[in-house]
Amino acid sequence: MAKSNTRLLIIDDELGFYLSFRSFHQANYAFETTSDVERGLKLIETFQPDAVLLDLAHPKHYSYEEGLKTLLPKAIKIAKEKCPIIVVTHSQEQNLYQKAIERGAKACLLKAKYDVEKWHQKIVQVITEFQNNAHTKANPQTKSSPRSSPQDGFLALNPSMQAIKSRLRTLGEKYSHVPVLILGETGVGKEVAARYLHQAKTNAIKLPFETINLSAYAEELLFSEVFGHKKGSFTHAFADQVGAFEKARKGTLFLDEIGEVSLKTQVSLLNVLNDKKFRAVGSTQDIDLDVHLIFATNRDLEEAIAQGNFREDFYHRISDYAIHIPPLRERVEEIQPLMDYFLATLCTDSTHVLYQKNSTEAFTPGAREAFQRFYWPGNIRELRKTIQNLIIEVDVWGKDRIDESILPQRLLQPRVFAVPTAVDSSLHQSPNRPKPSALVPSMNGIQWSIAKQTAFNELSQIEQTLLHSGGRKDDAARSIGLKNDQNLRYKVRKYYKDYPDIFDNFSMICKVYKLSI
Repeated sequence: MAKSNTRLLIIDDELGFYLSFRSFHQANYAFETTSDVERGLKLIETFQPDAVLLDLAHPKHYSYEEGLKTLLPKAIKIAKEKCPIIVVTHSQEQNLYQKAIERGAKACLLKAKYDVEKWHQKIVQVITEFQNNAHTKANPQTKSSPRSSPQDGFLALNPSMQAIKSRLRTLGEKYSHVPVLILGETGVGKEVAARYLHQAKTNAIKLPFETINLSAYAEELLFSEVFGHKKGSFTHAFADQVGAFEKARKGTLFLDEIGEVSLKTQVSLLNVLNDKKFRAVGSTQDIDLDVHLIFATNRDLEEAIAQGNFREDFYHRISDYAIHIPPLRERVEEIQPLMDYFLATLCTDSTHVLYQKNSTEAFTPGAREAFQRFYWPGNIRELRKTIQNLIIEVDVWGKDRIDESILPQRLLQPRVFAVPTAVDSSLHQSPNRPKPSALVPSMNGIQWSIAKQTAFNELSQIEQTLLHSGGRKDDAARSIGLKNDQNLRYKVRKYYKDYPDIFDNFSMICKVYKLSI
């Protein structure tokens, strides 16, 4: 398989560690690897990589500390402004990340937390930021504009998104002490917005940007991930661990899924925000809080407060400045530019029929129209996943373009914009009741609000996916671009609370989620 033009140089005495990464991403990178330090330093000049993965500890040459003081500066001096150096290490040393960044590394990847996809995302992010920064230096007259392409990390083509982009840039440039709360549905780009804010900071490329998904950890492990821990502080704490607060020191920490944390965790975080200090688990020493905190959630926090699941004082503390990212269905003018972007970034095999084609060239008119018409309940994440799958389907079926025959069925369902009439709403009583996709309410009915129309449309898709998955909620959630059933359940229950009268059309949803109609 032909390789991408993105060149990745790996200098490490444990080349076997990268076998799975190289196998999984052989289409994304042209790899050059060496365990010989001196040869690796020469390859920085001759191979001309887009990024270098450098392990600082080489038994025959350097300990980790020696590598930090000697090898890293050598590599950076050779790379100059040509490519970023990414440190890769087994070391769990305190302040490791900060030390590497201070000496010129652009990121630090821990082998103990190896994840093939997260590493790829981080490498792509570092390369993109480095190249964007180099372009800005080479073209100082070029000013950043709110109306830009996804290449700068944030697409904004309608007035509301341009206003959001301007706010994010201002927060990054002048208000790094102000906590920010980013709200929006799953997949709208909350982390992308946080990264854009971070990139607006002075010397952003030298400052750490850390993310942590708060819902991904059990509570006992979450404290260790966020605050760090001392050796011996609990079972399996075999070494000191630096937490997210300290890794992100001087930079930005993005705390995703803040709406999912327990009341106990909320109290701990509230105390940190109030005191501007924190302690690693098992430590008696306070550490000053020196990080810009950005929180995000897809939950309605005011509703969670009313239900007793979220502290009101904590809500007011984290929402000094709140930004709501609208769903993709409310900014349809961005769908085609995003299609172009994902085609360019996901189809990197030069032998693929869609290689270097934009959406007009890669899609038939009917398929392109289906993308524009669809309401994308999973938002940008679902759009990306759909294009990724279609690139594969084109290969599987030997197509020369993406046409309607290979589109997912959900994209071909008609959109519905009116209330069902009395006849329509009685369909659930019939033994021959049609599938939800066939339920097209009469246009002679009472007109609904846009929000209620959207709810009906999304519930129609959820009903259909639950039917296809045999009621398996996690499978249904993933098929429409949501992370898991937790996200799907939240969406269903929100709509049930707001519009209970439309649920008599969705018997499978009611059965699976035990809703009365």
